Order: sequence, then structure tokens, then C-alpha cells
Amino acid sequence: MVFYDPTGERYGLPTYPFKFAPDGLLTRRQLRTRNLRPGGQDPAAQIMWRRGKRVAYLFRLDLAMPKRTATPAQRAAIDKALTAR
Repeated sequence: MVFYDPTGERYGLPTYPFKFAPDGLLTRRQLRTRNLRPGGQDPAAQIMWRRGKRVAYLFRLDLAMPKRTATPAQRAAIDKALTAR
């Protein structure tokens, strides 16, 4: 496995090949499907594939926070902007 570096010595962050990330680490997209966001945390690890040209950062699930929702005033402003458009 080319991109297997769980200690982070070679790439600076713990690095795993595609589909080999440990449980408890999720990408932004995976967090979004669970209605979560990284919440300011730094990436805990990364996944590399396609000869190192593709990288996805992984975040800890236990530190993730719920997605924020827009306030009624923000929703009204968005509606007004879309109507003007």
C-alpha cells in the first residue's frame, strides 16, 4: 500500500489509502450527510488516491458539531436576493 502512513511521518498527517480510513474519521461530505460540520477542528488524517493527486481530509466524528441553520432574517434576505435575481 503506497499511501499507508498511520503515524504521519511521511506526509505530515496520518495518511490512508482510498477506503482504508479507520472508524470515527469522516470526510466533510460524510459529515454533511449526517447533518454535522467539522466545527473548527483541524484535519485529523487524510486519504490519498490516484497516485497522490487526490486528497480528502478526515475529521473526527466525536468533535463534529451540528450544522447551523439560517435565522428567519437570513432566510428573508436570501429570498429577497433570489427574487431580485
